Amino acid sequence: MLRAEGLKTSYGNIRALKGVDLEVPSGSIVTILGVNGAGKTTLLKTVAGLLKPRAGKIFFLDEDISRFPPHKVVQRGIALVPEGRAILAKMTVLENLEMGAYQRRDGQVRGDIEKEMARFPWMKERQGQPGGSLSGGEQQMLAISRALLSRPKLLLLDEPSLGLAPLVVNEIFRIIRRINQDGTTVLLVEQNVKQALKIAHYGYVLETGKIVLSGETGELLENPKIRESFLGQKS
Repeated sequence: MLRAEGLKTSYGNIRALKGVDLEVPSGSIVTILGVNGAGKTTLLKTVAGLLKPRAGKIFFLDEDISRFPPHKVVQRGIALVPEGRAILAKMTVLENLEMGAYQRRDGQVRGDIEKEMARFPWMKERQGQPGGSLSGGEQQMLAISRALLSRPKLLLLDEPSLGLAPLVVNEIFRIIRRINQDGTTVLLVEQNVKQALKIAHYGYVLETGKIVLSGETGELLENPKIRESFLGQKS
């Protein structure tokens, strides 16, 4: 579904991505692992069109989207849930959901909003409440639902469990798995390595802008480098 070839992205003179190659097969969950500053968020922003690559190509469903602006990337079927959630704090829960569908012109938006409110029943009860008044976990759920209102084929998730309580983290990962089972492909950046490798099918390890390791998640869980660097387990 998604393919990056030799992707290089810079912030001024700082080279954040240094020739990244990866693939995200249709129907899968693929996770990107790495320490802070490895280039994970830069990768997602580049795919989403928020950053332009200095070199390399991004193909989505065999179309070169490397130079597409963000709204065209969304139109093609890619939605990003950014790190920190970026909820529109002064707008209501319902208005946040409606913003997710702002480019749609079909007559099924209301039905999709109802589906999201069925997924998270608290949304229906609190649809008139400002987004900024929600808890961190509720804001994350709202951000995911808002992205799904664009009807993406590929959902990009940047650190969805960051700063959340353990019970909420478990719920977020259950939701991600269910979204994937319902037919949406997922590219996941996540600092909770153990949880990410549990639900993903394939993983890449990014280190200072380069892919240094990749494989099926069962293999990665047994890899000594992963166990020592990310799981705190000595081999």
